[in-house]
Amino acid sequence: MAKHPIGQVLKDRRTQIDWSLDKAERQTNIKKIYISALETGNYEALPGEFYVRAYLKQYATKLDLDIDAILEAYDSHTDVEVDDDYLEDTGNYRFVRPDQRIPERPKTEEEVAEEAAETRRHYAPIVLLSVVAVLILAAVLTIVFLNRQSGNDITLKNYTVATATSTSSETPSSSSTPATTISLAQNGATVTATVNTSKNPVVIDFSLNTGAATTSFSLTNANVQAATLSSANPTAEATLNTSATTATITLGKVGTTTITINGQPLTLTGTMASAYLIVLQMNYTGNTPTTTETSSTTP
Repeated sequence: MAKHPIGQVLKDRRTQIDWSLDKAERQTNIKKIYISALETGNYEALPGEFYVRAYLKQYATKLDLDIDAILEAYDSHTDVEVDDDYLEDTGNYRFVRPDQRIPERPKTEEEVAEEAAETRRHYAPIVLLSVVAVLILAAVLTIVFLNRQSGNDITLKNYTVATATSTSSETPSSSSTPATTISLAQNGATVTATVNTSKNPVVIDFSLNTGAATTSFSLTNANVQAATLSSANPTAEATLNTSATTATITLGKVGTTTITINGQPLTLTGTMASAYLIVLQMNYTGNTPTTTETSSTTP
């Protein structure tokens, strides 16, 4: 009787029956990394104590070894006691040339299918990662290409805007001031609105407010003298006579009508049940009225 480490007994037996690690993996359904750990005594490489005992039992069964002796040696942390001739021809190995070796038996269809499946399982993650890498690279190249094109467009647009700005550099000072400003002075139901404007003639827009059924207004010195607004006809536009310096607006009720003069809102405060009078006084800035020019040229 002789004692040998568990791993040596396992490996010697596997070598005796001419099993490679790959073949042992197929025959036992134990990963070859775990088979190698069992044969070297590196039990820490296995998932846990349960798996060590289970794999030892399963491996020893496939190798036709004494299961109880191996498990007892593992539990007691000792070597396995075996007969001196537990391996036939041990120590009588000789080198056999490849052409003299007995070929392995042909693989069955199940073994071939299992090897093909194992190959696919082994290379599937590599193929998947390669595909993902190619897709990421394609996406990055696409983004770079699109950004390069859009960057060229932006450069052209910036150049065009810069040119336009340089040709009209004198206009911002004049355009920064509104064309029309309105100042109000209210006395009861009468409002005096001073309109400073460079637009001549003056355009006044009337619109019916939301929720109001109808309203009416009248206007002097304009092409529209009076009008009634309703849901069917909610807006009206009137143009003052050219260079008119005054005009009067009479509203049926405050709060039902929105008024804008040359696009500027005329803001009225308070609500009245009776008529509301708005006196407009026009002051043409940078645009002398025709009447003034006539009086100035007459001695």
